[in-house]
Amino acid sequence: MERDIRVSTIQEDDRIEKFLVDHFKDDILEINSQNISIGSLRFGQSLFIDPKQIRKSTDVENGEGNRSQVTMKLSLAALSRMRMRKLQIKLTNRIMKMYYFDELPDDWEQLLEKYSTLIPLQRLRLRTRETNYKVTATRDNDYIRTCVDRGFHDPFLIRSERKVDAAVLKKALRQIPTEKLDRRLLTGNRRGKQEFNLAPPLEKESTAIGGTRTEMTQKQRTEELLKRIMVSVIGGAFLVVPVWIMVLVESTYTSLITTTVFVFVGGFAAAGVLRDNLQVVSVTAAYAAVLVVFVGANGSST
Repeated sequence: MERDIRVSTIQEDDRIEKFLVDHFKDDILEINSQNISIGSLRFGQSLFIDPKQIRKSTDVENGEGNRSQVTMKLSLAALSRMRMRKLQIKLTNRIMKMYYFDELPDDWEQLLEKYSTLIPLQRLRLRTRETNYKVTATRDNDYIRTCVDRGFHDPFLIRSERKVDAAVLKKALRQIPTEKLDRRLLTGNRRGKQEFNLAPPLEKESTAIGGTRTEMTQKQRTEELLKRIMVSVIGGAFLVVPVWIMVLVESTYTSLITTTVFVFVGGFAAAGVLRDNLQVVSVTAAYAAVLVVFVGANGSST
């Protein structure tokens, strides 16, 4: 009996693994031709990396000249999604056995516990006749999604543009038979060692996975400062621009149209930034009140 269960489990795992590999094959590894210039890449990556750590254009282009090279990217986030899908499939099989065969698999509770720690929910409530359970789910997927904002320092992407990642990828590629590799990756042999057509890393020095705490803290502070400056500029423009228009073009229709348009635009902007409905209404009403007061004061003065 135990042997039959073990064989059935192995067969199930084999079917699931084959399905997962076929389903996530294009998500876990991506090879792209480098169709843009090194200068453009350097400018784009300078938004996420210290400019001192980026290799110069001459350093990069001296590698393979003008030959079209490729970049490789591996997604660890896709592996997390694959793990969720694997547990989901197993739980689906358990439910089918319960419903159609009146069987209660032994491992359904363990699988449910694992899955509940992966799903991106704050709480999962399971109600029974005797107890109301509250299962607090961990935030693995939520954390993975927040790492997208790190851009070049996303720890859930293994990219050939990063120096250490490129070395890891090349070492892993050398373990794969040449006939199974994408032709774009191959460039020839040197001294009996396989060379790959990967674009040279953009980094001059090796960096830690996800960036060091000092670098990330400094980057976060800079981003928050720039965000506050941008918000202050936009907020000032929403007040100054309609005032200039109404002062330079003294007309009742101009004042009414300007006030109406800017109040609606300000309301839309508040709706896009704020999440609470009451806050959106309050901000829109306050902005409308400021413009109405100015229109009244400007009308009385003229």
